[in-house]
Amino acid sequence: MLDRLLVRAAVAAFDRASKSTVADAFGHAPSMDALIDLQKRGSYEAARQYLGSATDSAGRQLCIEVVARSVRDNDAVVRWTQDHPRDANAYVVAGVQETVIAWDKRSGVRAKYLSQKQIHGLARHLHIADELFDRALELAPNDPNIHAGRIIADMGLNRPVEISMERFRIARELDPTHWRAHRNLLMTSCEKWHGSHQLMFDIARSVDLAAPGAGNLASLIAEAHSECTLMDGESVTRAYWQSPEVARELGGAFDAGPGAPAFQADPLTPIALNYLASALWMVRDRERLRQAHEMLGKQCSERAWLYNGGRKSFDESRKWSRK
Repeated sequence: MLDRLLVRAAVAAFDRASKSTVADAFGHAPSMDALIDLQKRGSYEAARQYLGSATDSAGRQLCIEVVARSVRDNDAVVRWTQDHPRDANAYVVAGVQETVIAWDKRSGVRAKYLSQKQIHGLARHLHIADELFDRALELAPNDPNIHAGRIIADMGLNRPVEISMERFRIARELDPTHWRAHRNLLMTSCEKWHGSHQLMFDIARSVDLAAPGAGNLASLIAEAHSECTLMDGESVTRAYWQSPEVARELGGAFDAGPGAPAFQADPLTPIALNYLASALWMVRDRERLRQAHEMLGKQCSERAWLYNGGRKSFDESRKWSRK
């Protein structure tokens, strides 16, 4: 169910210092308020008010993602753009929503198995997203969420990776630790799309994880390693995760990011940390996995565990890490 409502809107008051799962914060997170407003009342007002006043980058990114992914079956975002044609946030959310719909139309099958209907559905919605992002850019040229969102449209429309690189450059100038911009570029730069494993790792390793606010970006290392095993057979995959070099890099990423004493969690941390925990489980790093699960509590982002056992592996790894 919407990846458990994007880990319950990633529990926006996540408390690193006390290792709290902040179950008491449910309902107080702006993203959850926006989600409830949409689902129960078909209204975009809570999202509009929050995005119109919030300056916290992680909170804004999460709210945009939550709203865009939760309103595919109603017209709330369309009404938002119609009722407030000068509100850039409306077009940002609408653009992300169209990219989500586009990938739904494509489905998760490999490219050689796509039907013409799926290909046309993907392209049609991504072209609509492009138009919406154009409008958003006219109204708010300094919003990194616009440039980050366009990277995914570029990927689906088979544009050269250099175009995405330029969008990423602008987004990172505006917000050096913008998680969605980094993650979207990583996705479009992998071998199965428009890049290579080397380019993907160059991007993941380019981040100074010790820099203020960069800790969540440690998840890029985990995602890059996971991407390397997606097309391999079971024996090759097992051998990959048994590599000491892979384990060392993942451990170093965790230590420099969420495991660092100075790490400050934010609304995106539960989602990012799940990607790291998933990879730490694959290399059987018990101590770091235990720390990750202490921070996460029972907050599982199933998307992060999709290719190595899903929720069942999350639960198994949590139990194993405590032995």
